[in-house]
Amino acid sequence: MGGAIPIRPSLAIDLRDLKQIVEIDIAARSARVQAGVVLEALDARLNELGYILGHDPWTVPVATIGGAISTNSVGYRAGVYGSMGEQVLGLEAVLPNGEILRTRPVSKHSAGIDLNALLIGGEGCFGVITEATIRIFPKPQARVFRGFLFFLLNRGSRRSRKCFMSGSNRRCSISATMKKSTTPGRCCTWSSRATKNSYDGSKSSGGDLYCRRR
Repeated sequence: MGGAIPIRPSLAIDLRDLKQIVEIDIAARSARVQAGVVLEALDARLNELGYILGHDPWTVPVATIGGAISTNSVGYRAGVYGSMGEQVLGLEAVLPNGEILRTRPVSKHSAGIDLNALLIGGEGCFGVITEATIRIFPKPQARVFRGFLFFLLNRGSRRSRKCFMSGSNRRCSISATMKKSTTPGRCCTWSSRATKNSYDGSKSSGGDLYCRRR
């Protein structure tokens, strides 16, 4: 997507043949995969086992694990599971001098420098990622998509904060879109039903969208 532009003669390395899902460890909730594995293929395999990939960008049908980590990509699930880099447990990479670096795939550590951080988001500057061990997450029992319109950005922002601060065991992932009404003199509102919202108790979790004159 034009992220890194070389300022001197450089090499572009095609890692698409590194496409093996090496291991899925349900007990450790992790997956060890090669850098060329496409996100969509990995997510489909995890779905069969009752798990999901925590990274879900719009490029999921073509993006690879190595590319997502080297750019520290952010997807639609980032509000819940974090960026791609935050899901990394361990990495294997080839350094510029040809040496192979392998970091231990542990969720927490406090000894020494975090070498993963040098590679996550580095876009190949410090080494080429060839394999990664990443977190996997239990597949939700249900996924519900709803759209809410707010007249003011700060109102939508307040509702979003309430969702995350509610302490509910339901996970929230929110993306905001600002769009002006296409009909002069009209604005769209949400007609609430009797059901209550799961994060702040308001009656706005279901309803019908309609437009009225101002």
